[in-house]
Amino acid sequence: MTQAAADTLSGAAATAGLPFWVQIVAAFGPIVLSLALAVITWRYTVYTKRMVDEMRAARSTQIMPKLVPTLQITDLDEPGSGHLRVFNAGMGPAFRVNVEVALEPNGKRWRWQPITVAPGEGKAFTPMKDETPGQRTYYWLNDLVAVFQTLRLVGSYENAPGETISVNEEVDIRAYWEMRKSARALVFGESDPGAAIATALNEIRDELQQFRRGVTKSPF
Repeated sequence: MTQAAADTLSGAAATAGLPFWVQIVAAFGPIVLSLALAVITWRYTVYTKRMVDEMRAARSTQIMPKLVPTLQITDLDEPGSGHLRVFNAGMGPAFRVNVEVALEPNGKRWRWQPITVAPGEGKAFTPMKDETPGQRTYYWLNDLVAVFQTLRLVGSYENAPGETISVNEEVDIRAYWEMRKSARALVFGESDPGAAIATALNEIRDELQQFRRGVTKSPF
């Protein structure tokens, strides 16, 4: 008789006098415990992987660059002045940038290929209305948005780990310019914000002068 057979007989003999349910537990208990251990291990593995994925996503957000096109306005007074701009709105630097900036429809195109663009940094692009030597003139914003509607950015760049990020974004410069002018009108209530500020300052000055005259005439 082998040792295994002997152990089996010994175990059977040991439980022969016990209640039936005790014999069932003794027979299947190790199997249940093994299954429970396997489930716990599996759940722990899933939880650990989830934590690692969340940490990786948070880390990616912290180092992720984001190149975006925009219209940078320097003067809201009609007819308006400013320039087109592409800048890094992300939290990490962009490397090996290779993008094309285009005015649409059928406008000027620029190729931009800097080695590195730090967060907040960018480049301005100023389209000319007339590029004839000696007669170069630039667009006022009113004229620019009357001819072109969209500024598009297409290309790719890399983040710090070396992952390639493709970009194909656009901004409606016509709608943005109109929105900024409307917002100014709502705030100042006049076409000329300088006049509104001057009027408010004059009102404050008159009130201060009245207050000073009242203090001067006071008997106390």
